[in-house]
Amino acid sequence: MAKTDRSPSAKPYVSAQELADLTPWTENAIKNMIRRGVLREREHYFHVGRRLVFRWDAIVALIEQSSRAIGEATANVADAVRRRHVPGLALLTAFSILIDLADGIVGNAGI
Repeated sequence: MAKTDRSPSAKPYVSAQELADLTPWTENAIKNMIRRGVLREREHYFHVGRRLVFRWDAIVALIEQSSRAIGEATANVADAVRRRHVPGLALLTAFSILIDLADGIVGNAGI
């Protein structure tokens, strides 16, 4: 389904399909995020019968929090590199952690 331009601001809960339409995540990525514990039951989503519903404000908060954390971590790594306080292997490890963080939370959730 194509991404939509509608704003969920008047709708506090969205379905998995609507969440996929409103974010860069696919439905499979959303399922992976649930399985990995990034999206937590009773915080980010609820079961209504057999269907999942997602709290939009909690999703927005997760995205904003993750984005800030990645920005801060990237700035810290860049600062350490500029000051030459990071040995080569530690630098590689730091970038690997940043990539995993972006992939699992903000990006495609490991698909």
